[in-house]
Amino acid sequence: MVWQVGVLLVGVGFLLFSVFASFTLLNMTRSLRTIEAILTLTLDEARLALPELRHSLQQISPPPIGR
Repeated sequence: MVWQVGVLLVGVGFLLFSVFASFTLLNMTRSLRTIEAILTLTLDEARLALPELRHSLQQISPPPIGR
């Protein structure tokens, strides 16, 4: 009888732990989706700015090299 109560308590504890872990992973997934959206937007903005930056760098004459 005592071991049955122990097994029942372990089972309930595992169930509670599983529910807690599921909520934690769900929140992490939401956070990762937000981070992914921010990084995608940043990458898109960088891709749009790259040709203009390249053009600006080509307009700058290289400094003279002297010894």
